[in-house]
Amino acid sequence: MDHTPEKPRREELAALQAVVDHGTIPLAAAALQVSPHKVDRLLDNLRTRSGFRCLPQLIGWAAGHGWLDLSRFNASPSSISAGSVDGRPPDWTTSRVEHGASRLEKGRSS
Repeated sequence: MDHTPEKPRREELAALQAVVDHGTIPLAAAALQVSPHKVDRLLDNLRTRSGFRCLPQLIGWAAGHGWLDLSRFNASPSSISAGSVDGRPPDWTTSRVEHGASRLEKGRSS
């Protein structure tokens, strides 16, 4: 018996590809010019079809069947760590805290 899943609808794959390309459901929806709710609904259809609940699993499932274009992710290791020091992501929290503290100090001196 063949266990190859039925190929998802074009609209479902377009929604998943847009999430891969743009990073979030709201950004994918804006790129597709549909509501975030519709993108989420299309992803839910794919979750039901695949049996996977997590988005990374869903992307892996679709990519494994050749239904997604992941060519832009064939990057060199140096480009993956760009913008970081020692290979770790930059710590944005510290700069936000320092910025907030300087604003507080400025407000007290006024």
